[in-house]
Amino acid sequence: MDIPQLIQRYIWLFFGVLSLGMAGHAAVTGKLRGRFGQVSYRAQNPKQFWGSLTIYCLFGTGFVLFFLYKIHASSN
Repeated sequence: MDIPQLIQRYIWLFFGVLSLGMAGHAAVTGKLRGRFGQVSYRAQNPKQFWGSLTIYCLFGTGFVLFFLYKIHASSN
């Protein structure tokens, strides 16, 4: 298996882990970089903070599940 195939296969896992890592970091620190470079804080604007955090978690989980689907589909 050459390098472009590895990148094509594992890019979804990379994006999923990155997104979930960013969500975890934001949950611990209370500071989240949102859309268009906006920073939202848990104490100042909780609705926007938790909404953006939910989006990060959903996309991260979706990317990881898509990766697992692609790996399973290619093994059959």
